[in-house]
Amino acid sequence: MRVNFEFCRPAASIGLVGLLALSSMAEAQDPLGLQRRQATRAELEEAVKAADSVAPRVDEKTRLKLEAHVNSIRQRLKNGDFGPGDRLYLTVLGDSSLTDTFTVKQEQKLALPNIPEFSVRGVLDSELTSHLTKELSRYVRDPKVTATGLIRLTLTGGVGRPGFVTV
Repeated sequence: MRVNFEFCRPAASIGLVGLLALSSMAEAQDPLGLQRRQATRAELEEAVKAADSVAPRVDEKTRLKLEAHVNSIRQRLKNGDFGPGDRLYLTVLGDSSLTDTFTVKQEQKLALPNIPEFSVRGVLDSELTSHLTKELSRYVRDPKVTATGLIRLTLTGGVGRPGFVTV
């Protein structure tokens, strides 16, 4: 059985350990920990700062790789983690109509029942619950929100039901 992990959105993060180990960076697939979905905005900004400070002191090949990773982080900070087609699992205590899986629409908007669409542009995975709590508090008194971004996986090979799965 073979499982291919295809993430719905670019995941970016830090790993200052990767910055400190720049000598082995040429071999590293992910020197800044780009697969870490729960990185905070402060951690990502710190990683960019740290990378910018060491970039002048490394060889050209390493610097180019480092710049590519830093650009990915900057894009993540600007656009957030959620794009059209991404699915979010939302739980709002006491409101069953808002407890469901919702799909991010075009222009990074989220449409929930009986609430005007609002943007998730620029929202990181680590900020999702607080962002949705803030947005919902305009329409629901003291909402208790739990939100999770779902990931699409592709199952291929010798499996009973190959195809896409959202977890």
